[in-house]
Amino acid sequence: MKDIKRVVITGAAGFIGSNLAHYFDENLKDVEVLAVDKFRSDEKFSNGNLKSFGHFKNLLGFSGEIYEGDINCAKTLAMIEKFAPDAIFHEAAISDTTVTEQGELMRTNL
Repeated sequence: MKDIKRVVITGAAGFIGSNLAHYFDENLKDVEVLAVDKFRSDEKFSNGNLKSFGHFKNLLGFSGEIYEGDINCAKTLAMIEKFAPDAIFHEAAISDTTVTEQGELMRTNL
């Protein structure tokens, strides 16, 4: 990873994303990290399940940059583009197999 200087982690407040963010923070201090997450809210899918599970507490102590935004939003994508990452770790996902909003699921997961 010696040529990678800027990294984006989507879904950074989730279990995997937050552990990855903390790993970079603790072990690869020369890499700038932009942690992107939609964060938990009361927003729900039509099946009644929450749309986002990421919790800010998972990023407590993280010293990189944190950006609150939905990766399906043009403003968030512009922020990521402006950051100009060398690598993106895409951890944002809808893992609920009962979600019927297939378009949103595909946009988010792909």
